[in-house]
Amino acid sequence: MKRILFITTVFFVFFSGLLLASPYSSLESGFKNPPDSAKPHTWWHWMNGNISHEGITADLEAMAEVGIAGAQIFNVSVNILEGPAPFMSPQWFDLIEYAAVEADRLGIELCLHNSAGWSSSGGPWITPEHSMQIIVYADTKTTGPAQFNQILPQPKANLNYYRDIAILAFPTPKDDQFRIADLQIKTGLKTKDALEPDLADTPLDTAVTQD
Repeated sequence: MKRILFITTVFFVFFSGLLLASPYSSLESGFKNPPDSAKPHTWWHWMNGNISHEGITADLEAMAEVGIAGAQIFNVSVNILEGPAPFMSPQWFDLIEYAAVEADRLGIELCLHNSAGWSSSGGPWITPEHSMQIIVYADTKTTGPAQFNQILPQPKANLNYYRDIAILAFPTPKDDQFRIADLQIKTGLKTKDALEPDLADTPLDTAVTQD
């Protein structure tokens, strides 16, 4: 009996050691104390130059406290009043350097977005003809048959930049009351979150025949 009890005890201790060293235990410890490579990163919005040394320190220390391992500075300016450190100004560069020093002190990886705004291609060196483009249009109705010699209205332009693409003329469909829902959103003139697909039937007499 003593021999059997001794063997059983050794087996139990050895088996328990296998459990402690199993992948499940390392997974659990990894969740409790994750390595820096597994910790989250976040966008860090700099609101149109409304930045300060004190605010940078407060933000980064708060990130470090909750376990954020990295931040990407993202400059935004749309509909935000300009602050004392505009994008690419000497004050802005000074604050970028200060943020890098503070991030290093706190062990936070610091990244930098490559432009000011949402477009990722902005900057004062980008002239309008090389900037992001959008197709715009304007409608003009007339009755005929007749010779049309009016000056067509120019669609909306930004920074006074506009180029013609084409002029399209076609007869008004019989069912002129039918209109494509959310046309400006579908053509990119406006934006909307959670745009649902249009499942409405299109009347046959609203189609324009291509000659």
